Amino acid sequence: MISGIVTDRDELIARINKEIHMDREELAKKHPELLAQIQAEARAATEKEMAVEQQKRLAATVLNMVALMTAVSGKEAAGKVARLAEAGFTAGQIEAIAPLLAAPAASGVQEQGEKDAGPDGRAEILAALRKASAGPVNTTVAPGGGHAVQAAIDQICAVSV
Repeated sequence: MISGIVTDRDELIARINKEIHMDREELAKKHPELLAQIQAEARAATEKEMAVEQQKRLAATVLNMVALMTAVSGKEAAGKVARLAEAGFTAGQIEAIAPLLAAPAASGVQEQGEKDAGPDGRAEILAALRKASAGPVNTTVAPGGGHAVQAAIDQICAVSV
């Protein structure tokens, strides 16, 4: 349908702008469902952007905490903490299950809190392992001509500390 004839491009653009111009109030009056849809889409896009930004900040915080943990407690402890954080555990959850995670102390070896697992603690552990095992684990020759690696695994499993 033709509503008029224009002679150049600028006049066409001016006419389109005049005919199509609609502000928020006019849109709300004439097409309230369209306005509601536009607002909902804008809200969803904003929430998505905020969630992505929050995830980025959280990841940066976790990286910083892991770096601090590495500097203070070492790479192994920091790796454990990082894996717990990635799994979504909170400090409160870990505190609640900590008694279940603690390994029982072997006889003759004290709890980590009671004594540093320094050279003396390691010596006690090594002495207990040597006492429990008849000799070194041999992975080259299996008794009776069997598989050497399986024989070594069996020997290690037989050790009770």
